[in-house]
Amino acid sequence: MESSSYGQREHRAAFTVKNIVSELGTPGDAEWWLSWPPDVFALTSMVLGTTGYYRYGVQYVGPPQASDAKSGGALVPYYGDPKKLRQLWKEAHEWGDWLCLRASPVDGGSPHSSGGDTVSLIRGLLLELLQSDVLLENPRHERDRLHPQAAELEHLVGSTLRLHALADEASRIFGTLRAGYGRKSALNLAANLLFETTGNLSRLPRRFGIVLPKNRTPQRGLTLRSFSHHLTFHRTEVDVRWRSFPWVSRDRHTVNVLVVPWPYEVEPCDFRAHDRTVSARHLHPKFGHFGYEPGTPFNPTLLISLVEKALAEVRRVHLVVFPELALTLGELLTLQEELATHFADAYVPTVIAGVRGEHRNEVHVAGYFFGRWYRQVQSKHHRWLLDARQIKQYNLASVLDGSTLWWEDIHLPGRHLTLFTPNSWLTLCPLICEDLAQIEPVSDVIRGVGPTLMVALLMDGPQLAERWSARYVSVFADDPGTSVLTVTSLGMAERSRAPGFPPNRTVALWRDAHGGTEAITLGQGEAAALLTLRVEYREEVTADGRSDGESGAVLTLQGLKLLGGPKGLQAPSPPPPVRRAESLRSHNRRFKIDVPLDAAQVDSFDLTVLAYFVNATLEMPLDLIERSIALICEKKADLDGDIRGGVAGILADRLCGMRTAKKEPWPPERFRTALLSYHDFIREYRTQVGVKTQESATRGSAYPGRVKDWLALVDNVRRKLGQLMPHEEEHAESWREYRPRALPFVLLLWSLHNRIMYLLERRPQRVASEPRVSLLGALQDIERCLDENDIGSSLLPSERDLSGERPA
Repeated sequence: MESSSYGQREHRAAFTVKNIVSELGTPGDAEWWLSWPPDVFALTSMVLGTTGYYRYGVQYVGPPQASDAKSGGALVPYYGDPKKLRQLWKEAHEWGDWLCLRASPVDGGSPHSSGGDTVSLIRGLLLELLQSDVLLENPRHERDRLHPQAAELEHLVGSTLRLHALADEASRIFGTLRAGYGRKSALNLAANLLFETTGNLSRLPRRFGIVLPKNRTPQRGLTLRSFSHHLTFHRTEVDVRWRSFPWVSRDRHTVNVLVVPWPYEVEPCDFRAHDRTVSARHLHPKFGHFGYEPGTPFNPTLLISLVEKALAEVRRVHLVVFPELALTLGELLTLQEELATHFADAYVPTVIAGVRGEHRNEVHVAGYFFGRWYRQVQSKHHRWLLDARQIKQYNLASVLDGSTLWWEDIHLPGRHLTLFTPNSWLTLCPLICEDLAQIEPVSDVIRGVGPTLMVALLMDGPQLAERWSARYVSVFADDPGTSVLTVTSLGMAERSRAPGFPPNRTVALWRDAHGGTEAITLGQGEAAALLTLRVEYREEVTADGRSDGESGAVLTLQGLKLLGGPKGLQAPSPPPPVRRAESLRSHNRRFKIDVPLDAAQVDSFDLTVLAYFVNATLEMPLDLIERSIALICEKKADLDGDIRGGVAGILADRLCGMRTAKKEPWPPERFRTALLSYHDFIREYRTQVGVKTQESATRGSAYPGRVKDWLALVDNVRRKLGQLMPHEEEHAESWREYRPRALPFVLLLWSLHNRIMYLLERRPQRVASEPRVSLLGALQDIERCLDENDIGSSLLPSERDLSGERPA
């Protein structure tokens, strides 16, 4: 007998929801499912996605004998009814409130409260779904063939669609840097901790599917993704990693991207045929392997020169983008050190670069925060296959035989997709060449998540609107509405000689859902392109009629400046002097900047978790903050009896699960030091000032108290950083201890900056004129504090300064 996962009918077991739940191996009682909305979302997605019944959320076309309602109506009561939509949002909000007051969903305890009418309603819908024996088979001709349980099926589909919407709305801030109110902020933190350690917002086994946060809702076509704003469900092999490299959004929702199409020249000898490797000794005779090994090294002073020129045009360069295979790892690390040495911390850009190595083709995203580089690596998922047509197009016949099909000689590790969230409105997704063109395995996940910006690094010819890359880019721009930037090297663009076309210097292509397509062509002597992107907020509506309140962030191209390079682009002039203007002021550089190597990826996880934690504590009650820190720093293995209730129990379970999921001992000592330092501060601050969370307050009435709290907190954090900062003449060990103690406070300033910016720009009607002036002053105070301290890191010694040796 064949076994099956959900959605595949067994010979014996009927295809019903009851049997699906049995296959999942999860408890069948409603309380377990009710305790975590993403689990409910996963289950309803399995049912609706497998059968296709989600389309009945727009229009029901079943047999007329099965329903007393008019054929053609939707099977959800709130479709097209604003009053019932408001009721749905209220029910989802009350579900979240109840989660914060009940017992932990995993410790087996009984709930403190059965909830009000809303929770009883959701519990009833869940019980009905979990115990349903209604056959889910979908008749081939629905108008002609009556389902044996048509009336029951119609009712079940309507209930499933409603639960799907409720679970989506109840999880609206899960996986994001936004925080809830009071104990709901702790609930959001618990969801984020679960997501960071497992890559899944659901507790269900990932072999059945994963639930991810979502940024965009498709406005074209009709798929299951059209029915949710905040969550998306996928059955995939891809491991999703969501990381935060914080930056302070000083430029008011603007992103400046510097595209450096290195190398500027590509020679045929840079491509080399490889001998058959041991792993490919049984390769078919018509295939071969090739590698790309250019002979000209990258000089980082070229980038320093280009960034300097860009800073004459814009206030800050946020991203620097290099094409596929542009750098070696050593060149990237040297480049990082040069950037950190030449520019003050707040003006060191994040670097997205294609990195080559032995059997490796990777994209590295390196973000600089608080005096350190945090780097995340994503390997290419699909190999490049060079055929006779491409060998002729790139004029490589002198080194590669056109009668052979040449595979790129790289390893293919497990597929994973890394997304980066430097603030609450930007989610960045990098891809490499063929991964853009191939539908599997990441395309469906990207379309589900809907990142704000996708950057595709290519080893390709000119980026023209009629070429293959433009076709695939348009797919993501249309659905889900992601803005896409493709980048290739100038050397490859000029090397491509399509029949009938002259050499072309088009090195990049921009595409968004609203502004059309922009090909970026460099003139003679030009070495880089500076793109200014602006975020706009557009309303997106689910297929069942739920609006997102114009929270969909869309990046559009607002400006383009082409920058000239030094004479002899391959051999740039000596590095320019460090810019000393006040806006870029850098402190005494007698200490070098710390550039971590081996621990970079581990550190990115720690930084993300700490950022989520500090962000949540702005709204969390003090008792939850203390219990959470105690669980981490005291390494308690089991839940204490006094924290089994409510959201504290959920948090405890997530924190204990993190230590289990991490292979190495966790948390690291530097992480514990940071949390203990932060705990002492927040406890003293709240005790003295008497700050209390307003859990019972409505959204509108809560803001005046929050504004007052934020303003006081900014002043206290600035004073705390001043107390922690060692004097320059103090021993190097004092500087070594400074960073972990100060890190959470820098993150707290970053979080406060994001909150104030969001309030002023997205909720201005909730701020009176006098508090608005105070908040604008607080923004300036935060930015000044970070600049004056250089985030406290430019004086930090590196391991090389302390030991006299370069770190290994």
